[in-house]
Amino acid sequence: MAPVHARVERREVSVRGPTSPMMLVYSFFAVALVGAILLSLPVANSSGEFMSPIGTFFTSVSAMTGTGLIIVDTREHWTAFGETVLAALIFIGGLGFMTGAAFLLLITGRRSSLQGRLVVGAGLDDNRLGTIASLARNIIMMAIIVQIIGAILIFVHWYVVTPMWDGMTLGEGLWQSVFTSISAFNNAGFEILPDEYVGGTSLTGLSNDIPSLTIIGVMILIGATSYATLANVIDVRGLRGWRSSRDRPSRSSKQRFVSGMAVLLPIGILIVVASMYVDQNLLRIVGITLITAVLFCTALDYLVRIKSWRQLTLDSKLVLVGTGIMLLIGLIAFMTFEWDNSKTIGDEPVERKISQAFFHTVNRTAGFSTIDYSSLRSANLSVTEGMMFVGGASASVASGIKVNTFMVIVVSAYAIFSGRERTRVFGREIPRVNVHRAMAVGATATGALSIAIITLFAVQPDMDFRTGVFEIISAFGTVGWSAGATQHLNDAAKIVVSITMFAGRFGPITLALFMAGREQQETIRYATERVRIG
Repeated sequence: MAPVHARVERREVSVRGPTSPMMLVYSFFAVALVGAILLSLPVANSSGEFMSPIGTFFTSVSAMTGTGLIIVDTREHWTAFGETVLAALIFIGGLGFMTGAAFLLLITGRRSSLQGRLVVGAGLDDNRLGTIASLARNIIMMAIIVQIIGAILIFVHWYVVTPMWDGMTLGEGLWQSVFTSISAFNNAGFEILPDEYVGGTSLTGLSNDIPSLTIIGVMILIGATSYATLANVIDVRGLRGWRSSRDRPSRSSKQRFVSGMAVLLPIGILIVVASMYVDQNLLRIVGITLITAVLFCTALDYLVRIKSWRQLTLDSKLVLVGTGIMLLIGLIAFMTFEWDNSKTIGDEPVERKISQAFFHTVNRTAGFSTIDYSSLRSANLSVTEGMMFVGGASASVASGIKVNTFMVIVVSAYAIFSGRERTRVFGREIPRVNVHRAMAVGATATGALSIAIITLFAVQPDMDFRTGVFEIISAFGTVGWSAGATQHLNDAAKIVVSITMFAGRFGPITLALFMAGREQQETIRYATERVRIG
């Protein structure tokens, strides 16, 4: 009997059609166009006239990509309808990006699994997260719940405990809380606070409001961390308790937790009481923060369980370590370079300097500002640009090349300098294909930024070089910080910045997906020949 030969064609992700990574770009471009049309209507702005299509498209892209760069004052220029459109664009952009990215990454991972496990730098663990439908549902539920909780906390603080301004109505309090919560979680940086009441643009008037900065900062971190990492780190307790005895905290750890909370709570109360007698605002802040942290941790301990370090995936470990490194670098740089800068925090008390430094570092992916970024010292601007370029975690609401990609590049560079052929970290080896993809994403992003910077100065030659570079990197990282150039952009420069925002939002993940879909097993190898380096 003659043998039967069968050839199975390799399945790849098409560059066209519903499974193409470009569908993500097409979909959000359509959303941006619809948003621009709605914002251009007379009912959307306070002047009651049709707006320039370039200006509305710039604002729509800025909101949809979660950037926060603005050419007009959000509260003064837009009506309630316009603000609602902006909030919807921010919500759809953040939520849609996470679910769309998860959807495409999961498809890519499953198709490539026929030839081996594929770990995309912007990927998710499909074995752990289950089907596409449940993954999308979990992401949507997490995002909505976090934004509802954030809106409630902001409302309680801004309207019930300490009203933002005298005469604030219930409707204003609710809308301010909802809009700020959506903007914070989606790392958008938009705000509609009245400057004449809060004492400055953006969050400048709240620079000494520790509770507000804490709530907004935590929401920014959650949004920039991604569902995949949070789901891997945290086990949520169901209505019927923990899924298994292994998930349930041990009795010894439970006893240590209860003992610690029992000690810390009275200490916090004593600190608050002592601050009333010595009239020290810093003591009062520390005491209230400690009490709040104890109560929060107690409630959290009943609902969730934080997994041990050994139980985490390599991807989650790299995200957590990378985020910690970025926060530490940003904090040290800000406090070092701005400590005695009278134009930023030099004249502020110590506790306000520390709170400003923490919020600036956490805010590296969102763009809320509590200081004038045109007054930052050049060294701190450079560090800030680096943090914006890296961005947040893969499949999160943040942009940039992603913390995962950055950490793979750093680890692989260390392996090369150490003379090792393989990239190892935390007892695991990173596949060489992932290292190549990470370096390709980093190199391509650097090249794209260079082209965007050159193009910006070509269309607007009179722009200050330092300001222009900061503007482009902020747009690429969809951060929204500006050194004062946004409102002075001409129409051509607005188009350049809009394209940069789009590229920063969708470029790295689209590039990673294209590379994953085109992976091939080479059957022919050519002779090796060395090339001089350096």
